[in-house]
Amino acid sequence: LIKVGFVHRSVNPSTFAIGRVINGDPKDLRNVYILDFGLAHQYREADGTHKPPRQKPSKYIGKARYAPRNAYLNRELSRMDDLEMWLYVIVELVKGAVPWVHQRNPKDIFDYQKSVRTGLGLREFLGGLPVEFVDIMKEVDKLSYADEPNYNEIYGLIGNAILMSGEKEFPYDWEEGEIEAEKAGEGPTAPLKKEEPQQVQTAAK
Repeated sequence: LIKVGFVHRSVNPSTFAIGRVINGDPKDLRNVYILDFGLAHQYREADGTHKPPRQKPSKYIGKARYAPRNAYLNRELSRMDDLEMWLYVIVELVKGAVPWVHQRNPKDIFDYQKSVRTGLGLREFLGGLPVEFVDIMKEVDKLSYADEPNYNEIYGLIGNAILMSGEKEFPYDWEEGEIEAEKAGEGPTAPLKKEEPQQVQTAAK
């Protein structure tokens, strides 16, 4: 998506889908598909130059708990914001929730997100994840609107986390279960209940 000049702007677990066993062939299980491009925005011109941010961008209407800090400041979202949302998704998938999941006030969420960048807040946020995720967050947080993220650095940190854990990258967690289910004729699991998007209110400065 980034390579063709768009940012997603609504990264959350429901925007990804895992491949499935097709005619007995499991190789599609290693593909992760991106869904729902309703909020995607073109950040790059046809000639490859970066578009300047709009002074009054459309409001973020994705799920509040994954909203990046710039959404609460009503700023144009960019590649760094997609990565910030992805980081929040990873924390939720590993730990069950982000620390601000029960917050409802936009300013409270924004302040909580700022607090988890250092000290005890950082421990609360990333405790239990590989230490490489601290460096990943720093890599994301140092970016500005038009910056090209160092994806190779992030990939390398993830690879190092896998190596240090002693786990093998393959097979993925879901592969064996899906293959066995296909053999048993059970097919894919029932779809998850769809969550309605929420419009995020601007945080008070």
